Amino acid sequence: MGLKNNFEDLKLLTSRYNPSLIFLQETNLSPNDTFNMRNFELIRKDRTDALRASGGAAILIKKEIQYSIINLNTNIEAVAITLIPHNTTYCSVYIPNSFNLEYGDIDNLITQLNAPFIIAGDYNSHNTLWGSNHTDRRGRIIEDILHNKHLNLLNTNLPTFLCSSTGTHSAIDLTICSNSIAPEYQWEVSDDTHSSDHYPIILKSLQWPQNNNIKKIYNIRQANWESYVMSFKTPTIDEADINTTLDRFVESIKEAAENHIPISYIYPNRP
Repeated sequence: MGLKNNFEDLKLLTSRYNPSLIFLQETNLSPNDTFNMRNFELIRKDRTDALRASGGAAILIKKEIQYSIINLNTNIEAVAITLIPHNTTYCSVYIPNSFNLEYGDIDNLITQLNAPFIIAGDYNSHNTLWGSNHTDRRGRIIEDILHNKHLNLLNTNLPTFLCSSTGTHSAIDLTICSNSIAPEYQWEVSDDTHSSDHYPIILKSLQWPQNNNIKKIYNIRQANWESYVMSFKTPTIDEADINTTLDRFVESIKEAAENHIPISYIYPNRP
């Protein structure tokens, strides 16, 4: 459905999970489109050979995080960054059904990534290895890559996609990583699609809490309270779904604060 159409749900997810990185696929942005999200920087790969905005891959990075962009030479819609000083590479990929995927396409992408790395995205591939009810040609290609490159699949056989026309589930969103860092991550799937046909995947780092303990401080004394009050949006209370109402209320508070109260970041002491 596209990044712009799902922006409000993206903000809700960001408020709930406070992610450092957000991997996006099917962003549906044309090269002339602009997109901004407060406190995040966006790197993206737009589809340029279509008659309308479609496809695409992107990564949103929290502004306090240092990173370098990897310039990829690939036919796959993909973007990649390396974090500093973690030196871990993160890649977001989207491989539509219309793309004639070959083994060499994935192999070429992997050779351009600095290890250790994580490649997360929508592969549109099926394999009983990661929870599908059948194995297709693409699934066999991915399986061969995992075996030949000694990579790890973080998926836990849970479905990641809901077909709106049939109501059936499948697992087509994969998170592949170097074996050396596989124990450092916990892979989960949200129980709510948040207006998408894909379930958000939450990748929790078991290492970052010690290494990236950055505190965000609101400078209350310099707050513009008049504009804060004017911009605050009180959500409509839905007693049937009070959790969503609460999420929207908290998001309204945070959005008003970030727009009208200066923010400072305090970094931990480093040895």
